[in-house]
Amino acid sequence: MPLLLAGVTAALWGAADFLGGLSAASWRAMRAGAVAQAVGVAVLLPVLPFLETDRLTAADIGWGAGAGVGGALGITLLYRALATGPMNVAAPTTAVVGAAVPVAAGLALGERPGGLALLGVVLAIAAVGMIGSSPTGLSEEVQGWRVVPMAALAGVGLGLTGVAFAQTSESAGIWPAFAAKLSAALLLAVAILASRGGTDANARRGLGLSLSAGVVDVVATALFLVALQRGSLVLVSVIASLYPATTVVLARFALRETIGRVQGMGLALAAVAVALIAVS
Repeated sequence: MPLLLAGVTAALWGAADFLGGLSAASWRAMRAGAVAQAVGVAVLLPVLPFLETDRLTAADIGWGAGAGVGGALGITLLYRALATGPMNVAAPTTAVVGAAVPVAAGLALGERPGGLALLGVVLAIAAVGMIGSSPTGLSEEVQGWRVVPMAALAGVGLGLTGVAFAQTSESAGIWPAFAAKLSAALLLAVAILASRGGTDANARRGLGLSLSAGVVDVVATALFLVALQRGSLVLVSVIASLYPATTVVLARFALRETIGRVQGMGLALAAVAVALIAVS
């Protein structure tokens, strides 16, 4: 079940990042991220009283809030990288780094997946890198390299989010996800107020896309949390990190971004990696 939830998380996160990238192209990435996180709070708040919670501790809330700090950093930088583009470079770069951080943490904390699972982990990370290869020549490749540092920092933030969520207890339910969304929304709101405002080119479009991204993202985040509470930090994080496949496919059909041969091979390799992890 945790691996299935991680797979659904990857699909939803890819869609949310696609919408978030479009949103950040219409108005400031920080505002897009703040709205998306605030939507998460609004969606979870009325649901929480009806969900069973066996035991909620201050540590669970603290780890959730910490996950929100990493998420605020990660989502803002990712949206900015996606808006700068190309999406098929920014999203996979974030995913590779975002997978490497919890994998390293999980191994350091004593997790020891089996041989097939570890092979699947290696193939999955390689697949994400292949999905991020530039299919349209040097000009797009150069543009892609410009967003790599930003996307890599986003991956660090999102990777730390996974590590923090993994420290919460199953008995806490999705309260840590609510704490994460709340802390991220507050942090980004403070950052926006502290920065100089500006006129956005298309604020109405950006707001609509941010709201949509926030709804999809909060569902994905809740599923990711549940998967981490019940499964392996290494394996769940790696499968969830395959979300660029969704982003790339959506960019192909909606934005006419080309899927090159290497990217196609990466998508196939990702399927093989998931299969190896699933049967291990």
